[in-house]
Amino acid sequence: MPLRFERETSKVLIAPIFAFFALSIFITAAHLTGHSPEPGSLSYFFFVRQDVPVFCVILASLVLWRPVNWSMPCSSSSPLSRWPAATITILFVVLVTVCWMGHYAVLQGYDLSRDEQMANFDAWTFSRGKLFWPLPATMLDYAEALNQTFILPIGNHEGWISTYLPANAILRAAVHTVADPALTSPLLVGFGAIALWHITLRLWPHSKSTQATALILYATSSEVLIMGMTSYAMSAHLALNLIWLALFLRNDRSSHLAAVAVGFVATGLHQPLFHPLFVLPFMLLLFHERKWRMLLFYVLWYGLICMFWLAWPVWISSFGISAPIHQSGTPISYMARIAMLLKEWDTGAIWLMSLNLLRFLAWQHVFLFPLLVLGFRTVWQENGIFRALALSVLFTTMAMLILLPYQGHGWGYRYLHGVIGNLCLLGAYGWHMAMQKGKNLERAFVLGTAISLGVVLPMHAYMAQSMVAPYAKLDQIINQSDARVAIIQTAAAPFAQDLVLNRPDLSNRPLRLRLEDLTDNQLKVLCRSSRTMIMDSKSLAPVRSTFGIADTIHPAPFTCPD
Repeated sequence: MPLRFERETSKVLIAPIFAFFALSIFITAAHLTGHSPEPGSLSYFFFVRQDVPVFCVILASLVLWRPVNWSMPCSSSSPLSRWPAATITILFVVLVTVCWMGHYAVLQGYDLSRDEQMANFDAWTFSRGKLFWPLPATMLDYAEALNQTFILPIGNHEGWISTYLPANAILRAAVHTVADPALTSPLLVGFGAIALWHITLRLWPHSKSTQATALILYATSSEVLIMGMTSYAMSAHLALNLIWLALFLRNDRSSHLAAVAVGFVATGLHQPLFHPLFVLPFMLLLFHERKWRMLLFYVLWYGLICMFWLAWPVWISSFGISAPIHQSGTPISYMARIAMLLKEWDTGAIWLMSLNLLRFLAWQHVFLFPLLVLGFRTVWQENGIFRALALSVLFTTMAMLILLPYQGHGWGYRYLHGVIGNLCLLGAYGWHMAMQKGKNLERAFVLGTAISLGVVLPMHAYMAQSMVAPYAKLDQIINQSDARVAIIQTAAAPFAQDLVLNRPDLSNRPLRLRLEDLTDNQLKVLCRSSRTMIMDSKSLAPVRSTFGIADTIHPAPFTCPD
């Protein structure tokens, strides 16, 4: 047994090293030969600037771990085996505090991506009792310049709200009634940890070290912590998926009813696909176990839930008097959006997904992948809960490969964020299988946890802060000016269009407009005012510098028309 186990642990060390180099060669070759799609440039930028340095740390850590150090005998007196129940309360407080403070200390209180901005945009509208905010007729000619990215078309710009489903924004609006809305994601990270703990109590009631392993994998994930500092819906996806699973495993009438209620909210967080993909394997589990009444119960309820949320954008858009106008070319109906995405798919999606998966692993506990490898063979031989957990990850990955391989901004790979809890449980399963073979991985795991918290997390925090800083600084400069209007030359720097963010009621000053969507006559009128601020290519140089773009490669500075 010891010799066999040492061979297995040697394979565990080799697997991530081989996978990383093989994928890296494939990705680099695809990029150099021009087979990568244009949007993938940001993904490749993240790979080179952020993920490769972290993977060097991870791989160096794996190489340093000699298999003999993994073969310690099990000990009931080890720290992980004495994991006290009260620790979950401390962990909840620590996670909420770290994520909340990190929103201001790391991300400078700034929403970098349009996805995050739209969550707070919608929350502002919902908190005032409206489904969308009407635009004044006087601003109709300036509607496109106000930035219509991810805005649901309601008539001829008669109102605006984001294209995303509303549950994440409603959660943020609810928290705002009693506290800082920036506490929303941190609280969800904390509740996710509690739900994960309850799940481990049911799966491994007599193994505190396995329970502790799952929670440590969760709490030391850079992606969990830094995404918890943002306004993305992903922390809600992760928390609600774990809460749903805890209720499902409780397995009584009230818990299944509560799971359906959680599923309603989770499906409507921002896109209607993620939560149903998470749930589908558990429905297959019910089918395999011939639990027909329970299966029918969930199928009927989830059918109604999906129909409701699929109809949501069409219903909101119908409030306009005139026909919807949307110049972005994105259809209103989700079914039409899926058809469009399928039509646009090409093989470049494969290398993009390779980048995504590498990035995802780089933002987790450094020991997660080896633990997954340890339990992989047994998981696929099972027909129970662990196989369903693995299939949730697989289904989500395949769906994103086909429908939306490019994630854009994201700390880690956010489209798999909702199944991080699955992977923590599967990693703990790998730990448990090793324990059953009479071996203890505690020394290596403690070292991996120290590296995750002491090296990898600070690296990721620095990367996030450096990425956000130039945008946050420019946002601050605009806000502190005494101008009434700020015209932003969005073509002058990557993602500069996200600086064009206005309140739904347009009460912010200065009002922000996209230069590229203004006519010459509008520019003449605005430029005559002494209270118009111009943010041209010269002003946006710090953003170009962040992306390593030479200062000679940009549009000429803007000059007002005569």
